[in-house]
Amino acid sequence: MKKILTIIFILLLFSIALISCDDCKHNKEIIPGKEATCTEDGLTDGKKCTKCGKVFKEQEIIPCGHKPVVVEGKKATMESTGLTDGEKCSVCDKILKHQEIIPLVTVIDGLEYRLNPDRSYTVVSLGEIKDSKIVIPSTYRNLPVTKIADYAFRDCTDITEVVCPESLRYIGREAFMGCANLESVNIPNGVTYIGRSAFENCVSLEEIRIPDSVTEIGIALFMNCSGLKTVQLSKNITAIGNYTFSGCTSLVDVEIPKGVTGLGFSVFVNCESVKEIKLPKGIKMIPTNAFYGCKSLLSIEIPEGVVGINSGAFNYCTSLKSMYIPSTVTSIGREDYFNYFHGARVESFNVHPDNPIVKSVDGALYSKDGKTLIRYNNGSLNTTYIIPDGVTSVYHGAFLDSENIEEIIFPGSLTEIKNYVFVNCTSLKTVSIPDSVKDLGTWAFEYCTSLESIKLPAYLKKIHSSTFNGCSSLASIELPRRIEAIEFRAFENCTALKSIVIPRNVKSIGREAFLGCSELTVYCESADIPGYGWPKDVKKVILGYNGGN
Repeated sequence: MKKILTIIFILLLFSIALISCDDCKHNKEIIPGKEATCTEDGLTDGKKCTKCGKVFKEQEIIPCGHKPVVVEGKKATMESTGLTDGEKCSVCDKILKHQEIIPLVTVIDGLEYRLNPDRSYTVVSLGEIKDSKIVIPSTYRNLPVTKIADYAFRDCTDITEVVCPESLRYIGREAFMGCANLESVNIPNGVTYIGRSAFENCVSLEEIRIPDSVTEIGIALFMNCSGLKTVQLSKNITAIGNYTFSGCTSLVDVEIPKGVTGLGFSVFVNCESVKEIKLPKGIKMIPTNAFYGCKSLLSIEIPEGVVGINSGAFNYCTSLKSMYIPSTVTSIGREDYFNYFHGARVESFNVHPDNPIVKSVDGALYSKDGKTLIRYNNGSLNTTYIIPDGVTSVYHGAFLDSENIEEIIFPGSLTEIKNYVFVNCTSLKTVSIPDSVKDLGTWAFEYCTSLESIKLPAYLKKIHSSTFNGCSSLASIELPRRIEAIEFRAFENCTALKSIVIPRNVKSIGREAFLGCSELTVYCESADIPGYGWPKDVKKVILGYNGGN
């Protein structure tokens, strides 16, 4: 009998636990993480309920590791030896790469050479040569010439052509950087490494071929080569680093090799002439600002396997009409700054049905559960948009740059409108926000230059900074009675606004809240001026206003 009672008691406790968990009004608490160190792994922040213990966000391991910084070397001369660049950890000072001695320089026939430990020679500078065409010999003193040193021909603006020997194996960093008149350079088969910024600012270079012998290229390799039109990359590179093609405004033809698995941030920034880019299947991440300013880019297919799209990845891709998001993508932008399509004109988002975080609804991008409008397809020609019932949140920048939209109809289910949601909606004329919305984010209607009237929700307590900045057509606005604060530059440059009534509950008005509203008369129900500094920006302030009675 005692055993039966014990079992009944345990089952009763289990039932109570289940009921309490199901009925729990979760109190979410951050589980603090810790930073990784050079030798110990860290943890990301987690999240759990303090009442029932349910975990909402598991903590993830942040791998440990050193943070390398370059220890600058020095160039060898005919009088003194030099040092190669080294590396050390910026946190613990551990030496990660030792500096090596660079032997004395030898000068012959104008070019300067340096003998290497392996009994080969490196070309270290132009020396006394004045010719526009530079021919690097394959041997010097019966030994092979295998390297072009760091900075060897940097800023040699008289050079128009360089002929490299078949013996060449290495091109150092910034080797031809700033050779503004360089039109032709051959990279022979056999070269395995090309250093960072090797051809940066070679503005006259129109085409180049990187042979398949090359297995590694440095960052910013062709940065600001504004005349570069065609590039053939080695099939054996696995990464294209930061800024590699940044500022190559004439680049039309580039194929990313199938073996590439990593792209650096800002890799194709302002490649204004590129119309199509095919990403290989090994790519896992679209990095920050990867295709920023590629204003001729018509299409890009993100392959299955990509897990993330970082902020700014497609900003100002003004010709990009559609975007396909595969099933594998689990993160898009940063949670607090969703701007990876700022300045773009996407007509339709297409999402794989098995994607776990987002879906497409009539071309717009929504969270998987349909409760958050993430991004409106602002290339649409529609002038009216109805947000579906059930949506509770409009995400950061959701309607950013939606220049055709004139009217937005909100559902009664909506509770929040986040930051810069309607920035640059220059055709938006009238807005009525339901009373269910409790907060209106910072910069919400900035530069909505056609906005004439707006109904604010009754329970709104604060007008955030720059909410109506630049709304030059806004002629009238009624503030809700529960408003307590108006922040910095909230109504800046609302030049059509002639009068506004400040409810009695308002306790503070930020500096320059009405900057540029030179014809505005402010009627304060309070007998005292809330805040300080702002009255100088308006025509008149009337205190103790009681509605004209």
